[in-house]
Amino acid sequence: MRQNLAGVLHRVAPLGLVLLVVSACHIKLVSDYDDNFVQAAVSTEKEISTLLQNLRNPPIGTDITYKGNIANYNKVDVDMNHLAVLSSSHENNAASIAQVNKVIEIVHGLETLHRDNTTLSPAFVTQKQQDIDLAFAIVIRTENDKKAGM
Repeated sequence: MRQNLAGVLHRVAPLGLVLLVVSACHIKLVSDYDDNFVQAAVSTEKEISTLLQNLRNPPIGTDITYKGNIANYNKVDVDMNHLAVLSSSHENNAASIAQVNKVIEIVHGLETLHRDNTTLSPAFVTQKQQDIDLAFAIVIRTENDKKAGM
C-alpha cells in the first residue's frame, strides 16, 4: 500500500508543480487602470466643453469665428495628443486607444466644419457637445472598469 502511494505521488507531483507554476502566471487581456489617463481625459473634456460653451453662448465681444478660436483648437489638439500617447503607452489597451481615436475624430470633424463655415450654430454646437460628452464618458467608464477589475 505504501509503495502504491509512493508511485502515485511520484506521478502526480510533477503535474502539481506544473499547475502551481501555471496558476502563478496569468495572461492580462487588458491594461491596468491608469489614473493619469483618467485625469487627462477629464481635463481634456473640460477644455473642449469650455471651447464649445463659449461658441454656443459667447460672452460679449467674443470672436466665435474659427480664426478667433485657433489657439483654443490648438490647446485641445495638444490635450488630445497627450491622451493618445497615454493610451498607447500601455500594452493590451486597444479599447481605450480606439475610444480616444473616436474622440479625436469627432473633435477634428468639428474643427474642420468650423474652419469651413467660419461660425457654427448654437444647436449644432450643442449636438457636438453631447456627442463629445458621450465619447468621453465611454473612455472614462472603460478605464474605471479596469480599476474595478472588470
